[in-house]
Amino acid sequence: MKIYVRMILVLLAISFFLFGSVKAEGNQSVELISYFDSDNQVETDISGLDYGARVSVSNQLSSRDNYSFYLWIYNGVIRPDLPLDYSFVVSSNTEIIGIFRPNNQYVALFVDANGKRIDVQYVSPGGNATDIDSELLPDKPGYEIATIKWNKSLTNIQTNTIFILQYQKVEASSYNVTVSEGTGSGTYGFNEYATVVANEPGMGMYFSYWMSNGKIMSYESTYTFTVLDDVSIEAVYASEPSVTLPLISLSGNLALRIGYHTYLGQFFLPEGFDLIEYGLITSSEEGMLDLGSSSFDRHQGSRYNPLTNEFVMSIPEANLNSVRAYLVVKDDLGNLRTFYDEYFEGVEIGTFASDLFFSYYIEGTSFNKALGIYNGTGSTIDLSQYSINLYSNGASIASANMSLSGQLAHGDVYVVSHGSANATILAMANATNSSVINFNGDDAIVLVKGSSVVDSIGQVGYRPSTEWGSGLVSTADNTLKRKASVSSGRTASTSAFDPSVEWDGYATDHSVGLNQHTMTGGSAPVTVTSIEAFIDVDTYEQGESIDLTGAFIKVFYSDGTSSVMSMTSEMVSSFSTSLVGTHSFAITYQGKSTALYYVVTALTSSHTLMIYEVYGGGGNTGAIYKYDYVVLYN
Repeated sequence: MKIYVRMILVLLAISFFLFGSVKAEGNQSVELISYFDSDNQVETDISGLDYGARVSVSNQLSSRDNYSFYLWIYNGVIRPDLPLDYSFVVSSNTEIIGIFRPNNQYVALFVDANGKRIDVQYVSPGGNATDIDSELLPDKPGYEIATIKWNKSLTNIQTNTIFILQYQKVEASSYNVTVSEGTGSGTYGFNEYATVVANEPGMGMYFSYWMSNGKIMSYESTYTFTVLDDVSIEAVYASEPSVTLPLISLSGNLALRIGYHTYLGQFFLPEGFDLIEYGLITSSEEGMLDLGSSSFDRHQGSRYNPLTNEFVMSIPEANLNSVRAYLVVKDDLGNLRTFYDEYFEGVEIGTFASDLFFSYYIEGTSFNKALGIYNGTGSTIDLSQYSINLYSNGASIASANMSLSGQLAHGDVYVVSHGSANATILAMANATNSSVINFNGDDAIVLVKGSSVVDSIGQVGYRPSTEWGSGLVSTADNTLKRKASVSSGRTASTSAFDPSVEWDGYATDHSVGLNQHTMTGGSAPVTVTSIEAFIDVDTYEQGESIDLTGAFIKVFYSDGTSSVMSMTSEMVSSFSTSLVGTHSFAITYQGKSTALYYVVTALTSSHTLMIYEVYGGGGNTGAIYKYDYVVLYN
């Protein structure tokens, strides 16, 4: 007779305090199975748990007379290394199985090469385990089941035994790895490891990341990966150290199994971050995917290679049009963080601009003058490298210069206006300058990076009668907006200038959209889809102000790219240190918000006593002093 018991346990009284878990995905549940044999299992649903929390479930296991606990199976993977009281991480799909055995029998546990359970058998001492039909065994891309299927003999079982399925390569394919700015180039066999090492950076330079096919693959200068195809990989350097954050990458479809799309994923966890969950999200619809999308399938990973942090997943190809890898971690402050593969199938990656360029030009009445500078490069730009030069009345030498400052995120516009422009323009301005932004229709304007021209309006060294262009599309008494099809600046600043080639014209003082720009490049406009925030200082005394030193946000965009920028006070709301305790504050950027926890402690007493008041009544010689006193203040 089959015995099958299902229990529901709601842990309302248990407090799993997850510091910083503002973004937990609501109450989670764990499916706990006490496994005694195939016909004797007890399922217990444990609910009311925080996503990302750790929980010990040993006290919720069922028991049977004459049975002993053997090992855990966590999300389908055997874990003989975990003790009975181990605390498991709660993820979006958590299944924990406790395997028991009769005291008079041994466990014969069959698993595949990734540690996933295939079968559980119980064998009397000296008995034989039963082999499994090959047609029922899992396949492995590029391999076939070996002639000797298991790593151990199935006969004369004298102890609890784990049998691991053995595979052999179908063919000895070889692939080329080509390395730029590093070592490791060579020929490798299918499924072999390749290790690439970046060259030492030049003077004043820093290693940033490894890049392959336009994707960031690793932030580590020494990088190991599995070779499944020809690979070209390049070490990228920068003049400033980059922020090292968790990373997840995803290959294209490896086409290793008929009827499936097979992907190789890999994640990187720098010091200070703990793994909570990883996997793939897929959809039958084309477009951007993240965990906030309205419709997707979530495929949680359960086993990865501990040497390379790689995992392989095969997804049925039917109705599969978009796929993206995701990674959820908990940082050293206890906050949950979600990261995505920044190149994903199913979305056309738009053209990036080669550098910053002018996106908006206002030459209006009185001092209504402004410029918009657009960043469509795919990365956050340090504006301190740039300046704007004004060439008045046909001058060949700059008449005025303005150095820029701050950071400009991908997709954003930096607006500079005259200090006496109207209120509408000033409300959109990031900076004002009444010298450079004091041009007329016959003055040339140049955007410079260092000593190199990256964009220009007008013709340096030439003065037209009143303006370049005609009608609305001219530089005098008009507004000009850069055409959406333009993806690079006009660097030939001394050549003849015709604004109609790259600009659309609008009436005098038109300023709608001054702080916005769309660069199509064959793709949809880029928008912010989600943000993650990071702050070093999370504990404050009452009355202290927020400390944004080293604080930053990582921004994810609709084209699959991301950027990192400093967190500013304008992004922060709901921060207060008036009350002692644990609180959260919000960080908002371009309509997307996230939150962080912080702790407020009581003011620390100095324990220094001060003499506040002294009183002495005086009196005759030998009199008793009854009312003299000293008042002390703490």
